[in-house]
Amino acid sequence: MDKMPHAGDLRDQVEIQRLKYPPDVDEFGAHKEEWETIGTRRANVGDASGRELWLGKQVEAEVNVSVDLRYLPELAEWRGLKQGPKMRLLDKSNGNRVLNIMAVLNPDSRHIWHLLLCRV
Repeated sequence: MDKMPHAGDLRDQVEIQRLKYPPDVDEFGAHKEEWETIGTRRANVGDASGRELWLGKQVEAEVNVSVDLRYLPELAEWRGLKQGPKMRLLDKSNGNRVLNIMAVLNPDSRHIWHLLLCRV
């Protein structure tokens, strides 16, 4: 989306989650992956693209999704895939579909809205 979305465009509901750090450990000392909710927002979730990859002798589908939503300061903490914190969205309008955040963009540079690039 080239310009800021209008309120009527934000038809989906997403829950923004961050990987809990430091992680808890179970009785065997293994790290448990736990997610904490940092916010819920109305959003415009749209499938940006899809492709199939041949890995080994298996076909793996990859779907990329773009999400427009109003600015959330906690998303500004996202620093990329190798640096924490790890974040994801739960698409409540699509049966809690998990969307892994790959990039957080602030297209207007005015802290009014975010464009998230996610992978299913």
